[in-house]
This record gives sequence, structure tokens and C-alpha cells, in this order.
Amino acid sequence: MLTLMRPLATWLASLSRRGRPSLCAHQPPPMALLIDGENIGAEWAAAIVAKASLFGVVTIRRIYGDWASAQMASWRTIAECYGFQQVQVPRAVPGKNAVDLALAVDAMDLFFGGLRCFCLASSDSDYAPLVRRLRAAGCFVLGIGRPPISQMLQAACQVFLTTDQLHPLLLQREAPATGLIHPAGAKEVKECPAPVKEALAPPMVSQSMTTGSAQPKQGTIPAGLLCLAYQEASKVSKRQDGWVSESQLGQHLHKLDTLFKVKTYGFRRLRELLERARAEGLLEIQHSDGKQWYVRLLAAASSQTLASASSPSELEEPALES
Repeated sequence: MLTLMRPLATWLASLSRRGRPSLCAHQPPPMALLIDGENIGAEWAAAIVAKASLFGVVTIRRIYGDWASAQMASWRTIAECYGFQQVQVPRAVPGKNAVDLALAVDAMDLFFGGLRCFCLASSDSDYAPLVRRLRAAGCFVLGIGRPPISQMLQAACQVFLTTDQLHPLLLQREAPATGLIHPAGAKEVKECPAPVKEALAPPMVSQSMTTGSAQPKQGTIPAGLLCLAYQEASKVSKRQDGWVSESQLGQHLHKLDTLFKVKTYGFRRLRELLERARAEGLLEIQHSDGKQWYVRLLAAASSQTLASASSPSELEEPALES
């Protein structure tokens, strides 16, 4: 009798295992970020990378354009910092844009290679047929573009965000995106309230900062990404006075940009980058115990930074309906 029961028990156990959700089921999918560099400005780089990272792991990052043209100059200065592959698309015929064709060919190559999650940064309606083709094949497509937006492209994407919806750091809420649907569960996302400005108290300069600290070697400050990471870290910080720890800031820098490395920006350590940012008036530093560092963004500096070449964005991960 026991001999007869063993196969049945094995079969029932196998059914139980099949019904269990895989641990990998909740892992974000790999995503390709494809940017039409001639259609959207480099000042939105950090915001685009961070937003795309909410929907998947951005493993492929490509910018398309004629890199010999002056139009791509701003992208040339930051492409390597964000791990972008620079795809050269020369203008074979004057007045004709070959970027959309090159991007579409690459997107289909990635699809046939098994990728199912895409972020397209452009406002060009010529990409609408590509987006519809990818969605018909079961892919998730996030669109990001600057106004005016093609209604055709907006309707084709599963999620579309305008650059106007990538709000500055001082705005506490994000305007509702159009037709937000999460790629994994295909559930609609709740709309966020209209943006509301919050009055910020003037920053207090730390009395514990050392005046004779060594200056880091020359490097580039990823101001936009730094502001985004600070905003995210401040949400989970136990302190209510605006100070966030160096470790929290570092964690969110890597969370927003999985390819982030301080060496990419010309520094050996994160503390060197923070010292340089303090010297440029972007933030203040507190390290009274000599070990743990805390940083706080200067409100005036953040407004100026987000209005210039660094990208504005307040990152609230869309809340899913149950």
C-alpha cells in the first residue's frame, strides 16, 4: 500500500510546486532605453533614466543621432556618464531624418532577441507604427517626450510621460500620466493629485563642517542625478530636518542608475564627489562624529540646478491598484 501511495504523493507535491509563484516573478524585467537624441534634449537624461528604472532594469541604453553635428553636443558631454551607447546615424540626405529608421531596426532586433520591455524617448509620431508593432507582440512600451506630443504616439504607448510631468524637486506631487499601466500586472495606476508647491524654510548651514577639508580632484558633478537621489533618500530618512546619510544617498544613486560609479565622474570615492558638490554650493555636509556623513540639499541651489542642464524629476513610484 505504501508503495502505491508514494507515486501519488510525488504527483501531488509536483502540483503544489507548480502552483507556487516563482521568486523571479517579482524581479523587474530588463528594459531597453532608446533615445532619439535629435528630438529630446540631454538635460532630461537623469530624469529619463530614473523614470525608466521604475518599470524595469535598464540594461540597454542607446542614443541615436548624428554625433558629428552641433545638435548632439550636449549629449556628447554626458553620454558616457550615464552609460549610453552612442549610435551614429549620419544624415545621408539633407532634410531627411534617418534616426527613426535606425532606432526602429534596433528595437526589432532586440525584440527578436527576447527583450519585451522598452522605453522610447521621443515625441516623433513616426515611431507610432513601431510602438504598435511591439505592443501587438506583447511588449510593454513606456514613452517619454517633450510637448507638443503626437496624439498618435501617445495613444500607441502603454504609458506616456511628457517632460512637463517630470517635475522639479520642489514640487511634491506629480501630474497624472496618460493611461498609466504597470508592465508586469497590467494594472491601471492611480492618478496623482495636481502638483502643489511646498514652502521650504531657508537652509541652516552646518556648524560642524570643517573649513580646511581637502578638495577632491577635478571631476563632473551629476547634479541632476544627485538631486533625484537626495529626494528619494529623504523620503526614507529617519531624520525630519532634511539631513540624509551618505550611505542612504549612495544606495539611491545606484537604485536610480544601476550603472552609477563615482569613477565615471572623475572621483575616487563618493565623499570626494560630495565635497565637490558642497564647494559648488549644491549641498551642505554634516559630520560631527567624524565617521558618518550627512548631507542636505540647498533649496536655492537645487532650483537653479534643476532649471539648467540637470534634469528635474520628483520620483514617486506609481501606486498600483489592488
